[in-house]
Amino acid sequence: MGRWQEVYQHAQANRQKDRETALSANRKSSSLFLDMDMSEFAAMNEVYARSFGKNRPARTTVQVTSLPTPGLRVEIDAVAYIP
Repeated sequence: MGRWQEVYQHAQANRQKDRETALSANRKSSSLFLDMDMSEFAAMNEVYARSFGKNRPARTTVQVTSLPTPGLRVEIDAVAYIP
């Protein structure tokens, strides 16, 4: 779970840096996780559930063989509704 907790904390820190464009968890409508190692799915799922609570946005998780940035192990794409 350590890596996924770190990924989520990094995303949270990025949201804090730019409050005007930051997206709150309750506005997310879907997320796409591109993961290099599906053996960590249970840990990722635990962090996701704890982070979003009972009203989690839709999520698709796909194992990939590579990502565009060397050393990158996960990429997350989130879509949000902003009225």
